[in-house]
Amino acid sequence: MKVLLITTPPNAVLGVLEMLDNITLHVIDCSNKQDNILDRIFKVVKSISPDMIITYRCPYILPKEIFLQPQFGSYNIHPSLLPKHSGLNPWKSIMSDADQINGVTLHRISQDIDQGEQIAQSSYSIVDMSYECARQMADDIAGIMISDFIKKFSHL
Repeated sequence: MKVLLITTPPNAVLGVLEMLDNITLHVIDCSNKQDNILDRIFKVVKSISPDMIITYRCPYILPKEIFLQPQFGSYNIHPSLLPKHSGLNPWKSIMSDADQINGVTLHRISQDIDQGEQIAQSSYSIVDMSYECARQMADDIAGIMISDFIKKFSHL
C-alpha cells in the first residue's frame, strides 16, 4: 500500500510509518513556508497515486481534488479531542482549557476543516503539564494511533 504523509518532521507519526513493512511511504515535508506546497502535493499525488494520504502537523488545507484521490481515503491526525479545539493550531486554546483534558483525533479529511468522520480518539490529562510535554504526549499518541490504523490495512 502506498501512503503519502504530509507533515512537518520530525515527529512520532513519521517515525512509526517509516518502520512499517506493509507500506511504501512517500513523505512531503511542509516545513518550508516559502515553497508552493499545494503544487508539489498535486504533482506527487499524480505521479505516485497513493492509496492513502495522511496529514499530521501540516499547516495547509488540502483541496478536495487531492484528498478525494486515494482509494482508501485521506486522514488527518489532529492534536485535540475534536470537535473541541479545531483549526490549524489549537495549542493556545488547549493549554488554557479549564477541563485540563486533551487528546488526539484521527479523522477523515473533508471539505469542512476538522469535521470529517472520526476514526479514533484518545485522551490524556494535561494537569500540571507544560506545553512541550503536552505536545510530546500528543505526538506519541498520534504515532500509536496511526500504527494501529494502518495495521488494519495489512492484508493489502
